Amino acid sequence: MEPDHLGIEITTEPDCTRVALRGDLDLGSVPDFEIETAPLHEGPDARSTVLLDLGELTFCDSAGLRALLVVTRALEQRDADVRLVNVPPHIRRVIEITGTATILHIDRD
Repeated sequence: MEPDHLGIEITTEPDCTRVALRGDLDLGSVPDFEIETAPLHEGPDARSTVLLDLGELTFCDSAGLRALLVVTRALEQRDADVRLVNVPPHIRRVIEITGTATILHIDRD
């Protein structure tokens, strides 16, 4: 069985930017995630709220978790409010077990 490809959809909404992830965020897909999200923390018009929508994320390994942390940190250094939304239970569990829930702010669903 072929691993799920990572789909990334970035949309600008009136009050935020939403980054919706679909598939696997792992060692193989992290470079795509980093490339696609780079304009969010490098551009001069960064939004003040960024929602990382994990509703369709099927898998996240340690490389994927690290990528979420790096992107979150980079955006927060630009004073963005970064939140994870629609976090599936299996991804939430990984975040909680690793103690990164204090850095990756998960919205209550």
